[in-house]
Amino acid sequence: MAATAAKSAKPETRWYIFGEIAKAEAEHGHYDDALRGWNLTDKFPDQLYADLVSIRARNGDLAGAKKLADMAADGNAKQLSLYAIALVQAERGDTDGARVNIRSLLPQLQEKVLEAVATQQARSGDLDSALNTVSEIEPAWRDGILFAIANQLAERGNKTRAREIAMRMADRNWARSVGRSPSDPCDLATQVSESGNLAEDLKRLNGANCDCKTVAYIHEKSGDLLGAEKAMQACVNQVEVSAGMAELAMRSAAKGNIDAALKFSEAVHVPGAEFEEHYLTPVFRAIGRNWALKDRTAALRWAEARPDGDQRAMALLGVAEAINP
Repeated sequence: MAATAAKSAKPETRWYIFGEIAKAEAEHGHYDDALRGWNLTDKFPDQLYADLVSIRARNGDLAGAKKLADMAADGNAKQLSLYAIALVQAERGDTDGARVNIRSLLPQLQEKVLEAVATQQARSGDLDSALNTVSEIEPAWRDGILFAIANQLAERGNKTRAREIAMRMADRNWARSVGRSPSDPCDLATQVSESGNLAEDLKRLNGANCDCKTVAYIHEKSGDLLGAEKAMQACVNQVEVSAGMAELAMRSAAKGNIDAALKFSEAVHVPGAEFEEHYLTPVFRAIGRNWALKDRTAALRWAEARPDGDQRAMALLGVAEAINP
């Protein structure tokens, strides 16, 4: 369905749509079909191949992912594929497996995997192991992990050791913020929003000169879609308005609010914005998928009626994902 529609897409974007179809096939465990989709792309084939390997590993088929990596046609694709597998292992706490796989990686890729290992160790509370891993990383890349470790120590009440860790950071301003609660009302609103206290959030926004997207997303979380739209339209940068409307459409679609998603998608076209088609095509995929879960016939009718080949292909891909999970 989507693959056929993709052939009518613009030649300059067809590679992207075929790539998205290939990744969708892999996510659903159809790895042979995914490789057929990969063969249809003519741009960035090595990265797409590694993406398919990563998806297979995230699906839990580590052996299959390694086999796929071994089948890579050239050295760069194999490096990116092994790197993808090591990242999945690191993120899932398999530090031993990740360390085995980085032995054959280029130094810059080894650094990134070690960052992922240290980050996971810090998140899991194994701060001593995280610090040991940090010592293996180049100093220029340590600050983010050191900040996370120091903050965890501060939260546990060990402020002395938190300060000791913060002193190792190169960015002194960032180091001084360890253990401090945000005082800026916009930062506070964002923090409260994450905890779900939206009524308190909206109070904090009153009179505060917050980023337009922050305000819009908090209104959206509270269910005030009109307020979200007005806040996003207040952004000075037209590219931000276009991208922000696309994000609001994606959020509404994910919640099953198709009417709101369609309305926000219409607002993605903003005079003076760039890349609006890049923002819009994933929106049509999300709408197609979530609409088809509720009303397959209506979603398919809508998708097939899209006047643009790119939009039609992505909308049909979303519908297909819902029909064939």
